[in-house]
Formats: sequence, C-alpha cells, structure tokens
Amino acid sequence: MNEKELDLVLGGALKTNDEFLSWMLDRAGYDRIGWQRVLVRDDWPWGAPRGEQAKFRETDVLVVCEGASGTRFALHIENKGPRRGFDLDQARDYPRRARAWASTDKWGAYTDWKCVLVAPKDHARLFPEECAFFDVHISYEELADHLPQFGASP
Repeated sequence: MNEKELDLVLGGALKTNDEFLSWMLDRAGYDRIGWQRVLVRDDWPWGAPRGEQAKFRETDVLVVCEGASGTRFALHIENKGPRRGFDLDQARDYPRRARAWASTDKWGAYTDWKCVLVAPKDHARLFPEECAFFDVHISYEELADHLPQFGASP
C-alpha cells in the first residue's frame, strides 16, 4: 500500500475504533479515558499560509478530541513511508501549522496539540533533523500490531 492508502486506513481506524484511538492518544501523552471525537480528517486537509508558515501545506491526518475537562486537543499526523524524506521545511511547518490552526472553528477549535510522525522505526536515524520537529514518533512496526496494513507496506 502507498502512503495515501495508509493514511485512509489510519484515518478510518481513528474514526471508528475507540480502542485504537485511545492507544494513539496514550502514545501522544493524552488521557485515554473520558474523551470524545470532535473531528477526524483523513482527506489531507490543506491550510493557507498563516503565522510562520510561508506556503500552503497539508496535514495527512488531523484528529481533534475533547477531554473530560472540556479541553480540546489535536494530533497532526504525518505519515512517511520507508526511506521517504521530507520536502523543504515540511517537518518544520508541522508545529507551525498546528499553532496557526489552534482555536480555529474550521479545525476543531483545539487549544493543545501534538505533531505525530508515523514512519518505519529507522526514520529517526535516517532523517534526524526533520524528525526532531515531531513530538511523538509511532513506528509502522508498532502500528502493524493494530493495523496489519502497516506491516505490509513497501
């Protein structure tokens, strides 16, 4: 499966599988209990340049949840296939975009966020500078325990 197909697998699971979403929230450091989905976009939402972001950029999968306290938080997820590098400033723009989209109704009006990189486990070694812009790294190998399609990726 290619990256776009895997984005749809990931987004579908985040939309429909509470146990999987709880696991992802836990991996990102959020409470696994008492949340509800506000928004899941797996159609590569694009945003116009805002704040420090100088060009149009996409987030592969965007998840916004609301915790028991009423606080909304987002996962901005970038999926990178084996040995796939980043476009110029692509990784740097993930936290910039998350900050620019915060508190915007169109994007779920979240106030906290994490940028999540989904990639094979050797990605951090191959692309250390770019990977440093992400708060959380979840390997294809970990995801394959929940979504077998990630174990069969090229």
